[in-house]
Amino acid sequence: MSKKKSTKRGKYEIIILKDNDHTVNDISMILTEYCGHNQYQAEQCAIITHNTGKCSAFVDTYNICTEIYEYIIHAGLTCKIQKKK
Repeated sequence: MSKKKSTKRGKYEIIILKDNDHTVNDISMILTEYCGHNQYQAEQCAIITHNTGKCSAFVDTYNICTEIYEYIIHAGLTCKIQKKK
């Protein structure tokens, strides 16, 4: 899977949820690979997830979010898609 860059045109987002199975580094590597985050963005999202229990990691159309969601779930993270508020 090539890296996806969010176009910010959609009204859906992928929320990464905290679990006890993945480290900040694990989350960071997955977000870099599948969401197109740079290292700093991925680390910040992973830290936010660790500290607050969740973080919005990707925003786009529903179809693109669904595609990215499948890759993230397959990589082992817990996440959900929701309509952006």
